[in-house]
Amino acid sequence: WYRRHGRDGRICIMDYHDYFGSIRHDVLLDMYSKLPMDEKLFSLVSYFIDCFEGDTGLGLGSEISQISAVYYVNPIDHLIKDRYGFHCYGRYMDDSYIIGGKDDISSAMAEMKPILAHLGISMNDRVSATVPLTQGFHYLKKRIFVTGSGKVVIRLERDNIRRARKRIADNAALLAVGETSRDSEEASWGSWKSYASKYDSYRTVKSLDEYRGNLLDSICKH
Repeated sequence: WYRRHGRDGRICIMDYHDYFGSIRHDVLLDMYSKLPMDEKLFSLVSYFIDCFEGDTGLGLGSEISQISAVYYVNPIDHLIKDRYGFHCYGRYMDDSYIIGGKDDISSAMAEMKPILAHLGISMNDRVSATVPLTQGFHYLKKRIFVTGSGKVVIRLERDNIRRARKRIADNAALLAVGETSRDSEEASWGSWKSYASKYDSYRTVKSLDEYRGNLLDSICKH
């Protein structure tokens, strides 16, 4: 998008409210029935879906749930890609985005409403938003910015940083009373540090590393 238009455009961030819990069994099975599968396989799929209580909702973690969650909003994918021809569109389960012009995005969102109503899905208004590409935006728990040169900067959200800081303090407290080992504390920190180092959060990682070091030094002195 940047190569074609620069930052002249918008990004629409979409998140579905209680996605797994809103999937209708009857609609999902009707979608599966139109796929080229034999009766035995369809019966097996139906059995696994019916294992979840009620007429709506799939449990997290089950393989049939993961596959179904990817497939369920397939009509939305085809509306955006085939009917509107958006090149810059992506989806991870119930989190998706469209990059395009303001009017094109508005038209697509309007056509999505009856499809989502049929699927029993609603937008999470707290997360969903359409903003200019000149602004930062949130996607998959990251803060993302497109600079004037076209560089994409990806940083951790503040909630993620707060949780990491709390985990450091909790682990240090457990270490101080002998309820965890130094190896476990180091593994916990190393895991988060490795994850965070993939993003443009060098100063954040350095700050938390220093915070952790001060806590451990204090423990050693006592």
